[in-house]
Amino acid sequence: MYHSAPDSIDPQALLDELFPLCRSLSGYGYDQSLDILARYIPFTIEEYASGSKVFDWTVPPRWELDHAVLKDSHGRVILDATENSLHVLNYSQSFKGRISRAELESHLYSDPTRPQLIPYVMSYYNDRWGFCLSHEQRQSLTDDCYEVDIAARKVAGTIKVGVCDLQGKSERIVQLSSYLCHPSMLNNELSGPLALVYLYHLLRAQPERYYTYRFVINPETIGSLCYISAHLTELQERLEYGLVLSCLCSYYKNGRGKESINPLDLRALNNLEAQARLYPQQEASPPPTQGMPIENATISATPQPDALNQQYFKLQQQLQQQLQESINPNFLPVTLSFQRTRQSVVDELHFVFDQQKQQKLKTLEVSAPSASQSIGSSLRSRMTARSNADAGANSPDTLLAQKLTHQNEPRLLKQWQQALCNDELCYTHGIYSKKRLLSDEERMALYLLRRHDYGTQHGISSAMLDQVLPLSQAYTFAYSRPIDQFLSQLAHSQGDSVSLHRFALMGSDERQYNSPRVNLPVVQVTRVKFDTYPEYHSSGDNQELFALDSILDAALKLWRFLQLYEQQQHKFICQVLGEPQLGKRGLYPDLHSDFGNKEQYERNERALQQVLTVLSLSDGSFTFDELQQSAGCTPFELSSLIEKLQHHGLIK
Repeated sequence: MYHSAPDSIDPQALLDELFPLCRSLSGYGYDQSLDILARYIPFTIEEYASGSKVFDWTVPPRWELDHAVLKDSHGRVILDATENSLHVLNYSQSFKGRISRAELESHLYSDPTRPQLIPYVMSYYNDRWGFCLSHEQRQSLTDDCYEVDIAARKVAGTIKVGVCDLQGKSERIVQLSSYLCHPSMLNNELSGPLALVYLYHLLRAQPERYYTYRFVINPETIGSLCYISAHLTELQERLEYGLVLSCLCSYYKNGRGKESINPLDLRALNNLEAQARLYPQQEASPPPTQGMPIENATISATPQPDALNQQYFKLQQQLQQQLQESINPNFLPVTLSFQRTRQSVVDELHFVFDQQKQQKLKTLEVSAPSASQSIGSSLRSRMTARSNADAGANSPDTLLAQKLTHQNEPRLLKQWQQALCNDELCYTHGIYSKKRLLSDEERMALYLLRRHDYGTQHGISSAMLDQVLPLSQAYTFAYSRPIDQFLSQLAHSQGDSVSLHRFALMGSDERQYNSPRVNLPVVQVTRVKFDTYPEYHSSGDNQELFALDSILDAALKLWRFLQLYEQQQHKFICQVLGEPQLGKRGLYPDLHSDFGNKEQYERNERALQQVLTVLSLSDGSFTFDELQQSAGCTPFELSSLIEKLQHHGLIK
């Protein structure tokens, strides 16, 4: 059935519509949110009945909240979930009555470490009722009694999962998923779904998609388990890789804040898609053979596939440019962090332990004490060769932090960080010092170090593996999963824009996809990662802290990532005979006008050399990696260049 796409995407209007809703695993707020997103992505809704078994879990009942209000002894409203949906304990039971302040105490949830923020607290699988409030407000409750009115129900219902496929030439699936179950939070809730909306339409405009792109939206954990239970065999057979999108926001830059964002105009794409549907089976007419009279040549008034593809290429470029121009550069350019699959850690550990076994066998053959070291002691000596301060110092995050702060050694970076900590450093409100204004580069470096520490703390055997195989050297390792190999190589060549982390024990839905007996190639993508900022799971996770523009920027970067992975699978062929005329396509820089500007002249000359190299080697015999090395450019540079040449019909 055809889905009528909207004329535009207004990110601020969409956020304003979604943000206040009281989402949970199920219920009115979740249903409303799913319906809103379905206006932009034509989801098929899968439902899983409450009470049914899903692997080791049981699908919980549906939660329906009518209202949740707390009044003081004079009837004044103290807390109201309609004003902030975080005020009610998520999945709270009903309760109505007048109770003492002492009785109320055990039903109040606040966080003394974040006294001004309302914490997000849920009780999905235990029956209780309650309210959430700031600790400051909790301490102000001094009346002898209070009026509680929570009207909620747990009833038989379903867990709903939205699934949508954008069909490609291949049956291989690239899955993009996020969760939709947290109330009134931006980074840890809505950044993933908003990015999915933009990615859907950018991919929708992509002609000749190779992979089939699947979009999945679900309540976290139980929703992904339900989906996996129904699709496991299919995913094991067809999944190329998956991305779980979470926490894609970034902090505002110094002196910047919320700014208006132009909507993304989809009307031209909708019109072109409608035109394509009118002639779904059109085949390009063969060109007239030499000597054939023109009157005998087939002339078609309908758009031919090649011509239609060129229109899609042009439109995709326009959408990309339109989106790029709408993004305000008001946020810290924190790199996207890709957490590789659990299998990548398994690969590394098996390698280390296999080396240990081999060395032990060799040791048994040598009786001399001087030769009795095992690989284990050899590895330990490699570990102790680096000081504790330098442990993990070669991760992409720490290397970029060194570059941002001009501290060229791990030891100097540690000293710099410690000096700032002595200046009463605070990680709240986007990181600041009480003694002086930190630069944006300093703030970003401090966050990258914090994110690195989180990865080391929660990753499987990260501390040990960081010493043996630093993440910056991961590109030298042979991983069994193509996506892990691809990410490791990408982080090596694009360290200023892509960061890499090992699989962590704490996280989002990637835990379910990577559980040992499921073991699917699914990675997690974040920016300002969950549990690395003090406002996580609280009312402080909002647009005052995080830039909406940073979500759009993340979507654009992820779209480039998807394009790059696709291009890795192809070999390219030049589509014209003879040398193409670049000037008429705007691809030949005017080298003669820049003699007075040496830097611009050199940039133009390098760009021309790359164009000519790619065209010359586009004979169908070179891989993307081989073209990249030959042209002397980064993967993202080559990806953009290939798109530009495809846009002009020069290569295919």
